[in-house]
Amino acid sequence: SGSTITGSSSVDAPVSFHIQARNAQDLNLIGDSSDPTPEQFQVTAVGPQDKSAVISTPTSGVYPVSCSITTSGTYNLQALLQGVPLGLGVESSDGTFTLTVAPGAGSNNSVASGAGLTKGLVGATQTV
Repeated sequence: SGSTITGSSSVDAPVSFHIQARNAQDLNLIGDSSDPTPEQFQVTAVGPQDKSAVISTPTSGVYPVSCSITTSGTYNLQALLQGVPLGLGVESSDGTFTLTVAPGAGSNNSVASGAGLTKGLVGATQTV
């Protein structure tokens, strides 16, 4: 029972996922005034670069979460509600899961090429 966390990440993009808040009977909250506020959740990524996530206003008990991580590496992502670890629907009792952030495209490995970089015609679309 409790809240669950699901989601995914991609290279060079904010890590984003959702928290589905549930009550003591393991039923999804539906978005009424008794639901927790986003400020009652804490989500932290601990790793090469420690970051706090932003929890947004929920829709029907689903809280969008976003965390901008700019350093590649392995992170422990911990989610808490009022200081208590969330149940993640997996074999984690402390509200954490492992997140691997891969390096993105680097300027040393990227190139620009094509005729449109050196000449063009006014009023015409140039292809690079």
